[in-house]
Amino acid sequence: MKEYIDGLLFVVQCFIESYGVYVTVRCIAPSALEVGEFSCHISTCVEKYNMTFESPKVKRIRKLSFQTPKEDFMLVPSYLLLNFNWGSFDVKP
Repeated sequence: MKEYIDGLLFVVQCFIESYGVYVTVRCIAPSALEVGEFSCHISTCVEKYNMTFESPKVKRIRKLSFQTPKEDFMLVPSYLLLNFNWGSFDVKP
């Protein structure tokens, strides 16, 4: 979890499945308009492969879900996980 602006909390969640790892970014925040919107950029390098996920809008939530996501996620295939290493994570207002 990462606190960023005005006490907002950004959460990066990983969900391990047999075919890979789902990675999501969520913002735990009230639904008030003054909170604003955020984009995110997730990237990683696995051996010679670079993977990038960009979302123009980070989903705001009131509480965490521990269900595998159905939208707004990056999937790292299981065959790349032997030498898995996270690169960078960036959330922008």
